Amino acid sequence: MSGTVRIIGVDCATQPRKTGLALARWSGGGLRLEQARRAHPSEPAVVILGDWMDTPEPVLLCLDAPLGWPSALASELAGHQAGAGIAAHADAMFHRHTDRVIRERLGKRPLEVGANFIARTALAAVNLLQALRDHSGQSLPLPRVAGPIADSSAIEVYPAALRKVRGWETRVDVRARLPGAFEAPVPDLDAATDDVLDAVLCVLAGADFLDGQAVAPTADEAAIAAREGWIWSADPEPVRSPGRARPRTLV
Repeated sequence: MSGTVRIIGVDCATQPRKTGLALARWSGGGLRLEQARRAHPSEPAVVILGDWMDTPEPVLLCLDAPLGWPSALASELAGHQAGAGIAAHADAMFHRHTDRVIRERLGKRPLEVGANFIARTALAAVNLLQALRDHSGQSLPLPRVAGPIADSSAIEVYPAALRKVRGWETRVDVRARLPGAFEAPVPDLDAATDDVLDAVLCVLAGADFLDGQAVAPTADEAAIAAREGWIWSADPEPVRSPGRARPRTLV
């Protein structure tokens, strides 16, 4: 497929005023940012995104929030009784496999969805995704391979990983270099809040996905990724070059 895809970045939050949203169009080598804003109690994310998704073009939703929970957490707690011991290691209970892969590849450790306030954001994110399915009538599946899409889909992304990939170490770097990642003209981002900027970073992670640069689960990781979710991120340029990808094993 070589047509246009509408990329929507969502910096997920439990409150509309903290939810950053960004809209762009990708067409092969071109990426144009069209809008970047926050949701609002009078205009929640589901309303704005529902309007943005009303298009014949396929849509790639890029959400900055875990879309699943650690398998060990579910299995250990399913029959747990108060006061009983738990044999599973804390890292297995509170971190997903994809979190460990991102830390191994990029040196960034995502927040613990099993033991951190990010769990509330994750719940809001999966419920937002379901509300968008109900609103649009589209299934919005989570893809298993990176590359151009023919049907609207949703992926989990991580702005801190995108910053690592691009070499943008500080927020100052982000504000200075983000406009140059898009075709002109670019909406004014000078006054954008950090959550709006993170939504725009989500768009760039989506473009890496559509370009086929994001690292997919291995065959051995496919089942756990389907259960726990998968953070789609490219590798930094020196590693991203053909033939230089590092082999990974299930841990």
